[in-house]
Amino acid sequence: MKRLLLILLFSLTYFLGFSQIININNSADAESSYSPQELIENVLISGTCAQVSNFNFQVEGTPTELATKNYGYFTRPAGSSFPFENG
Repeated sequence: MKRLLLILLFSLTYFLGFSQIININNSADAESSYSPQELIENVLISGTCAQVSNFNFQVEGTPTELATKNYGYFTRPAGSSFPFENG
């Protein structure tokens, strides 16, 4: 029984310790200072095949509050295996 619990503990530690590295609200990225509407129009839905209208969102923080706002922009650094390049 002790051995089973030890194996379970090490397995959970492995899975919880695995993470992806991304850069969030980096001040070097112009998109980090976008408003929610700008992020949706220019990053999330980019291209000419879709139109976006009727915005309704509830956020905390202004676009320039990079450390405390509750929305943001991320980029995948070189060498990371995160599945998305940005968003």
